[in-house]
Amino acid sequence: MNLKTHLLHEMSWADIKELNKEKTVFLLPVGSTEQHGPQNPLGTDFLIAEHIAREAAFQSTKAYCLPTLSIGVASHHRNFPGTLWTSRSILEQLVKDILLSLNYHEFKKVIVVNGHGGNTSSILNTIADLNDIEEMVCTLFEWCKGNTC
Repeated sequence: MNLKTHLLHEMSWADIKELNKEKTVFLLPVGSTEQHGPQNPLGTDFLIAEHIAREAAFQSTKAYCLPTLSIGVASHHRNFPGTLWTSRSILEQLVKDILLSLNYHEFKKVIVVNGHGGNTSSILNTIADLNDIEEMVCTLFEWCKGNTC
């Protein structure tokens, strides 16, 4: 098994197959591409979420980081050039499909690392559904609170 990385996209399917299904935790960074003042990059939200998730995975023997979702619920920033957004229902469905993909392969533990307040309700709805229906252990971690991101 290739233990040099904790990034899913750098691992092979054979590496993933070898992981302990009971102990492995996947981290899903989610953010947004939108304005953060004229001085900060449009990717601020997803870059921070991605950094937190990757660092947590690198410091753990049981955690692995999934690819980052860089477009979130941000239509309220539409007047700023470069802002990209999706609807709440699309984000919910995308997060759900990713978590169900993991569940299909018998992985049950996921932490969604969110860096954008506009995503919070969609992520919480999805997590609640899957924790009940699929008996997954999913939770949300936010480095910020609500719409302060």
